[in-house]
Amino acid sequence: MKKITFFFLLAMFSVCSYAQYATVEVGSRKEAYRDSLKNVNYKHIFPILGKGAYKKGIDIPYPFGVMPAYYYQRQNYNISGIQLGIDDSELQDIDFIEFGTVEGVTNAATVRPDIWIFPFLNLYGLIGYGTTITSVQVVKPDIKTTQHFHGVNFGVGATAAGAIGPVFISADANFNWVKFKQLTKPVPAMNLSMRFGHFFQFSDHPDRNIGVWAGPFYQNVQNDTEGEIKLSDVFGGDATSAMIDKINNWYDGLGPAEQKKVESKKDEMISELQTAGDHTIHYKLNKEVSQYWNLIVGFQYQHNKHWQFRTEMGTFGKRTQFLLTANYRFM
Repeated sequence: MKKITFFFLLAMFSVCSYAQYATVEVGSRKEAYRDSLKNVNYKHIFPILGKGAYKKGIDIPYPFGVMPAYYYQRQNYNISGIQLGIDDSELQDIDFIEFGTVEGVTNAATVRPDIWIFPFLNLYGLIGYGTTITSVQVVKPDIKTTQHFHGVNFGVGATAAGAIGPVFISADANFNWVKFKQLTKPVPAMNLSMRFGHFFQFSDHPDRNIGVWAGPFYQNVQNDTEGEIKLSDVFGGDATSAMIDKINNWYDGLGPAEQKKVESKKDEMISELQTAGDHTIHYKLNKEVSQYWNLIVGFQYQHNKHWQFRTEMGTFGKRTQFLLTANYRFM
């Protein structure tokens, strides 16, 4: 069997959680609005216990919603191991590649339908389409490449939320799968987050408010990734010659002991690359996000119980993110 002769790498995108909060306990200064809530004859099935919430003067959202969203994320990844194979050759461990910075930049558009099962529990689905630009820097051998990926994502999630007066807390968890054509199978990811915030109601429109919040955000991506790519997609033009030059330059920069250790693999790599045609590189790599946790801060304007507009930013560490949504709710 042929041995591996090349390397490649990617980073995937994952959508953020779109947590929301369930209730607003109307204060005594809005006595007339609170009394109107208590008098609501709620006959709908969802949310379960909704009628009881209204009887206590608690303003709950309409049970059904649709939320289109735009999401941006920039994140670094660590690579701990890689296996490669050319065309039909068997995947082999490559232990002499040293990775530098690996960064993925994602832009995604998603739609999230949801339902409040209880006044404190929301269930939702996710479906969307996005692009990721992955910049890969290899220190040894000296290779830099930027790859573009297009794919679909889908997922499910849940939000638990509640409020005491104008102060609210929510906890969100969702699981997503991203499918790129270059990958053998969808890559799963998990997002966890908590939000602590405050509502500010409009005096003349009790159903209108502004919410602000902050909290921790956690993201984890499956470690193992398998896929394939054409050599020409990495180097363009005369990809074979470009790769052979990179290998020779890298080999010439090694010391005598290191050259002796990798000489046979180097010769195999060059021999296989000289075979006519555009080679397909098969790869399997172990990756993880460079930093699992970061901080999110957000803002929401609720125009009425039908329409809410939200933005959220993540910062600190090796991940930054931005979220922009519009939410339409209905009975």
